[in-house]
Parts: sequence; C-alpha cells; structure tokens
Amino acid sequence: FMEKDKRILEELRNLHCHPHPFFQIFPSETDFTFWKVLMEGPPDTPYESGVFELFCQFGPDYPVKPPTVRFITPIYHCNINNVGRICHNIFDRGYNAHITMRDILDAVYAFWLRMLANHWMKWKRYPYYSEHLHEVI
Repeated sequence: FMEKDKRILEELRNLHCHPHPFFQIFPSETDFTFWKVLMEGPPDTPYESGVFELFCQFGPDYPVKPPTVRFITPIYHCNINNVGRICHNIFDRGYNAHITMRDILDAVYAFWLRMLANHWMKWKRYPYYSEHLHEVI
C-alpha cells in the first residue's frame, strides 16, 4: 500500500469506530478513494428531516493536498458554487496533512450551521422569508 492508501483506510476506520453524528460515509466498492457522504440536516432548522448528498474524492497527492469535497444536492449559497464546491479555507490555505476527515466534516457542518444562522436572521427580520422559505433556499 502507498502512504495515501494507508491514510484513507485509517480515516475510514476512525470514522467507522467513532461515527460522526451528522454524517454517514459510504466508500465506493470499486474505488475506496471515492466516498459518497450523506449529511443530516441540522436539528431545529427547516432542514432537520433532510439528507444532503456530498462526495469526497482523495486525489493522488492526498494527504499533502486536501480531498475534493462537493455537494451533490443543490445548495443555494454564495459560498457554494453551481457544481457544489465549498469555499472554505480548510480546502485551501487552511489545510495541512494533519487535518483528518473528521476535522473536514466538522468544518463543513459548522459552515452549514453558520450559513443557516445567517438565513435565520433574514427570516426573522423579513416575514416574507419565513413564509416563502422553500423558494428562498
């Protein structure tokens, strides 16, 4: 095994033994460097019964370079582009080889919660948002 493969298997083992409370990981049966990821919507938000699909691809330079993580479920937010790319420093200058997949999942979830908090502020200020929530997001 290459160092990359060992690290990916270690990440899988850690997430299997200590599952993230809001994410489920499904490695591809044919390519363990590709994961399907399901994220539960945060409790006490309009998304709490929702499930959001992402993918994670570990490139040839992992863990020196971060994995590619994208939303497959369309997310309408200025920091998530039309192909699901998340604009977060953990995928850029904030990344280093010691960052685990758990750290990345925590960062994505915290980012999601901050995004929702910003929307909640709008919804509280403008009743139109809460009445037309399904159209706004």
